[in-house]
Amino acid sequence: MRTQATTLTGTQNNLALDGPFTYLKCNNATALTITGALIDSGNIDGARVIVAAVNAEVNLLHQHGGSTTSNRFIGTQATTITLVAYARALMIYDGTTARWRVSRVSFSKIWELATGYVGIGQASPSAKLDVVINEAAVYAGRFFNDMTNTGHGLLVETDGTASGTNAFYVVTDKAGAAHVAMKILGSGKIGIGAGPTSSSELAIASTTGAFVLPRMTTAQRDALTPLNGMIIYNTTTTAVEAYEAGAWGNL
Repeated sequence: MRTQATTLTGTQNNLALDGPFTYLKCNNATALTITGALIDSGNIDGARVIVAAVNAEVNLLHQHGGSTTSNRFIGTQATTITLVAYARALMIYDGTTARWRVSRVSFSKIWELATGYVGIGQASPSAKLDVVINEAAVYAGRFFNDMTNTGHGLLVETDGTASGTNAFYVVTDKAGAAHVAMKILGSGKIGIGAGPTSSSELAIASTTGAFVLPRMTTAQRDALTPLNGMIIYNTTTTAVEAYEAGAWGNL
C-alpha cells in the first residue's frame, strides 16, 4: 500500500488517488471536504483506500453531486462521514454500484503532538505521557527493567475491586533481588518495604530506618482542624503529642 500525502483544504471533487491500494494521509491544517475520488488508472472493484485525518477533520460527503457519479462515496448509514483529527476510514470500491463504500471508521490509540506530548487512548494529551484506559483486566501501565531478570520496575494495575492485588506496585533492587518498595492495594491498604497485612491499613517494614512523625510547631499544630487520634512531634515543646478527647497532650 502506497502512501499519498496531501495538504489540500476546502472542497475537493474527484480527488486523484495514486493507486488502487493507497494510504491517503491528509495533513490539512483546516477542514477538508472530499466529494469523490478517482484512481489514476480508473476505479476498480475491490480497490482499498485508507483515509487518515492527521491535524484537522476530513469530511467524506455522501453521494455528493460535486464529483462524477462513479467517483462518489456511500457513507455508513447513508450519511456523510466526518473524520476528526487522528481518525481513519477504510473505503472499498464497489464495482457493482460504482461507488466508494466506507466500511469502517476507527481511531488511533496513540497520538504524538508537536509539543512532544504523547497520548495513549487520549487524543489531547496534557502531560508528557497521558494514558487513558477503559478496558477491563489490563494494566494501566507498566515500567519494567529486565537488565538483571529480577523484575525491577513500576507496576500499576487496577481491577475495579477492593481486592485488587497491586493497584500501585513499585519494585526496586535490594541485594541483587527484587524488593517491594511500596504497594497500594485496591482496598487502599498501603505497604512500604513489604505488602500490608490483612489487618493493617499501613504497614512499614524496615531494619535500617525508623518511622518519622509529622514535625511542626505549636502554632502550626493549632492551625490544624483537630481530630481525635492525631499524632505529631511538636518541635516547640520537643514532645510527641496526640489529640484525644478534644485536647492535645503529650504521649
